[in-house]
Amino acid sequence: MQITLKRYTEMLGRIISSAAWARTTSLAQQLLPVLLLLVIVVYFALMSDHFLTVMNGYNIVRQGSILLIVSLGATYVILIGGIDLSVGSIATLTGIIVAFMVNDYGFGPWAFVFGAGVGAFIGLFTGILVAYMKIPSFLVTLGMLSMLVGIGNFMTKGSDERVIDKSFRSVVTGTTVGEIPNLLWWALGVSAITLFIQKFTKFGRYAYVIGGAELVARTAGVPVSRFKVYVFVISGLTAGLAGAILTARVGAGGPGLGEALMLQSITAITIGGTALTGGVGGVHRTMLGVLLVTLLTNGLVLTRVDSFSRQIITGALLIVAVALSLDRKRLPVVK
Repeated sequence: MQITLKRYTEMLGRIISSAAWARTTSLAQQLLPVLLLLVIVVYFALMSDHFLTVMNGYNIVRQGSILLIVSLGATYVILIGGIDLSVGSIATLTGIIVAFMVNDYGFGPWAFVFGAGVGAFIGLFTGILVAYMKIPSFLVTLGMLSMLVGIGNFMTKGSDERVIDKSFRSVVTGTTVGEIPNLLWWALGVSAITLFIQKFTKFGRYAYVIGGAELVARTAGVPVSRFKVYVFVISGLTAGLAGAILTARVGAGGPGLGEALMLQSITAITIGGTALTGGVGGVHRTMLGVLLVTLLTNGLVLTRVDSFSRQIITGALLIVAVALSLDRKRLPVVK
């Protein structure tokens, strides 16, 4: 009977995965990110002559690629109904470690693999605490955020560790096929892998099932705890990779390197259409959300909006995104 239920759950997962767009609560929620994207493009195109230019397009790629890489992994955590508040601090600490590895041990381009591995290990530890120790992901990742920031500050004594290795930095800062930034290929590569996982693997199907009905998934024999650990490993891996890429782009690893990534990634994921209640959305929606957030940030910079006002706008956008993406039928009581 258990085997039959497993097969049924996998079939249910396929249906959920293929119909993720349709499961959004309303047509307005489906179209809102697209409409908002169009409004942003039209508004800033009218406000700045530099917005719709090739050079600014390259700037948008550079600004959005690292955020996209972080957000793609974190999407799976939100998809199962959890949250990862530690992605920014993982990126920061990984960037610092990678800087030391490049400077002191000559890792060169292999530092990107090392950084991804460090992030995955942190994600493994977080996932075990969430899945097997039954500690809410909010509390675990909030605690990890504080711990990782403290470790990073201890390692650097509050200063930046500069990186001058050209072979390491050129993998990120260089260009290919004309002026196209290498960062674009990093983002496309991670996007392709995460999309494949979502659409064509058991892991992707189970993510929707666990987020949509975890108790049903457990009853059907789905190894929920194990898959939760996998989810946090992926989130940590992409955050660690992003930290290594960010260090290569900036040329230094230090405190605050990835500080903004946590809030920006949650905003991009939710505004794209992945609900914090789980089971709805996916990485394809996150790509739209990242594009929206990046275009908004870029447009605000071009129109000379100060950094404090940009933070206010980003926070307001997050509140709106969460309010519109929540499935209130699954929240009988809101506290």
